[in-house]
Amino acid sequence: MKAFIESNTIGMRFARTVVQGLIAALIVFVPSAIGALNLEPSVAAFVTAGIMAVLSPLMALLKTGNPEDGAAE
Repeated sequence: MKAFIESNTIGMRFARTVVQGLIAALIVFVPSAIGALNLEPSVAAFVTAGIMAVLSPLMALLKTGNPEDGAAE
């Protein structure tokens, strides 16, 4: 897990982005699938993007302890 979070290779950065997208999509899809939440597709896309926007700094926080480190190269 440490290598997954701390590696800055292109492959690992891509993998983290894919994982963030899958987590966000599952958070939106699961309640929709069981009927607890009925979102319009445009709202679901917005919520998914919002979740990814929160997950990115959280992963940077896990890496260095500073959520703004994910923005710097």
